[in-house]
Amino acid sequence: MGSKTSIQIVTPSISYDLVTPLCDPCVNQNLPARGWCGECCVFLCRKCISTHTRSHRLLTQKQLPLIRPDPLSIRNNSVIKVLKPLATMGNKDAIKYGALHDERCIKGCAITGPYIVTITLQHLTLYNEEFNCIGDIDYQAFHPNSICSRGSTVVVSFERPKEEQKNQKEQKNQKEKKIPKFYDILTYKLKLPGCGSDTKLVKGSGFNTEGECFTTAVCPLNDKNLTIAVGMEVESHPHMEDIRYQVQIIKANGKVLQTLDINPLGEPCFNSEFFLCTTMKFSQIVVSEVKLRRVRGIELKTGKTVFQFDGGAPQGITCDLNDNIYVYNEGQMYWIPALRNKIHYMQQEYAKKVSKKDQRLEVYISYNDTNKTLYKTCTDRGTIETYTVIG
Repeated sequence: MGSKTSIQIVTPSISYDLVTPLCDPCVNQNLPARGWCGECCVFLCRKCISTHTRSHRLLTQKQLPLIRPDPLSIRNNSVIKVLKPLATMGNKDAIKYGALHDERCIKGCAITGPYIVTITLQHLTLYNEEFNCIGDIDYQAFHPNSICSRGSTVVVSFERPKEEQKNQKEQKNQKEKKIPKFYDILTYKLKLPGCGSDTKLVKGSGFNTEGECFTTAVCPLNDKNLTIAVGMEVESHPHMEDIRYQVQIIKANGKVLQTLDINPLGEPCFNSEFFLCTTMKFSQIVVSEVKLRRVRGIELKTGKTVFQFDGGAPQGITCDLNDNIYVYNEGQMYWIPALRNKIHYMQQEYAKKVSKKDQRLEVYISYNDTNKTLYKTCTDRGTIETYTVIG
């Protein structure tokens, strides 16, 4: 593992007042607001009004406020959280070594203790709290899909190379140097300094799933066995165009404990790729489905949807130790409390408007319970944006 340096740039706090109220869930589309929900503290367009919780009283037409009211003035009993920008880490390492643009892509990050672990096209990189690179691991030609962590263990999923089966056949027919066995799930362990050694990541166990794994999360079990929730794209039927999507609960040795793909009505649980996180309850997972514009909590044993929130295009999703769920939705962050009874839009000290290009980004977020910090990464950017959560 080598040693490199990165630059920390403070992100300025930007605030502005909206002249015309815009829909909060659809803010990037500049849709005019037609309703205001005082309980959720959010402006809503016509479409979002139709999908909003029926039990909430909405202010519309002449009652619609022209400026965002103080949450307390409309008897809002929600807990206010403020998202304040801290800094942006610029990935200068790849530029220094003349790498391609794709190598500068930080596709996601995970938190292990005071350290941050990122995945790029070819490297697993370890940073300290000041975003100084203290080492990396080269996983050669494997492209990572996702990263997650729990405690000192980091889990990474990889794309399956098309040449994998071809290489295995060639090795049987020719006496060549064996290519290392490919695993689409690998675990890494954070090894703290001691006896003259530096802090580093050590490669652990690996296994192959039954399909293309595009998202992972670690389940909070009480025992010492690492159990991973894996979102997979299963090979489609040769005579059908439909692609099957499913979630499997898998131990670190590759043993499948449970598969979730059909709900109690005999219908597929998932119709497209999704972002996945686990809650503090082992029996539930949460998925954010961009194409279907919803966030759902699903009971693993039954496949039943236990809660659902519609609207926007939710992407990155994560959970803290208090069982609050944080979601990135079209340039805005919101959180779902442990009761799962409503969505709270976070007051943010930065501009919510983003370009049309940014709307297509895959945005991943992760949460650090120690310092209440949210980390936000985009697939085609070389940065990590950090925000402290107040409240």
